[in-house]
Amino acid sequence: MLQTIVKPETNRQHLRAATQHAHQETETAWSSAEGFADAQTYRRFLGALATVHTRLGMPAATLRGADEMADEWERVHALANDLGHTPPPPPARGGMSDSFAWGVGYALNGAALGAAMMLKGGFLPPDWPKAYLSTGRDYAKSGRLARFFDALNDVGLDREEAARGARAVFDGLAGETVRDAAPPARDEAPLCTTA
Repeated sequence: MLQTIVKPETNRQHLRAATQHAHQETETAWSSAEGFADAQTYRRFLGALATVHTRLGMPAATLRGADEMADEWERVHALANDLGHTPPPPPARGGMSDSFAWGVGYALNGAALGAAMMLKGGFLPPDWPKAYLSTGRDYAKSGRLARFFDALNDVGLDREEAARGARAVFDGLAGETVRDAAPPARDEAPLCTTA
């Protein structure tokens, strides 16, 4: 008699399944199989990424340690470079749970795979800014992305809270498509100041 061995679902697999719909909706909102519609849409996408990295990614990375914060800070600087902005100041320590922070990290670190695919597939014209995408590609190729996913799978977390963190990233990105990167509300600090 053959016995089937079922491996338990990893944290990464759980988050992929729990956020698949939100991920697909976000991709569809911004681009098609041919890429971005135009340079303005791509710039708005970079602006949405900058907002999400600043408001969610940086506070989440502070909870996961100095290496994660350094990687996140590098992404924020690359986005500021692409957009021609001055990077925002580092945020205060995030007011989120560790599990939520891991979910945010899952979604934003996973974007490194997308960046590598976009650059490899030639989805962008040569004159469009690519500092953020290059940073993501280099992060994925360096082995840091694999180490992040290994750490994600090894950590004990509240999977539903982590899925909420990941969905917050996708919701933030999808929400920016309808707001056209509107200026911040009066009580919000601006994302970046122009140089």
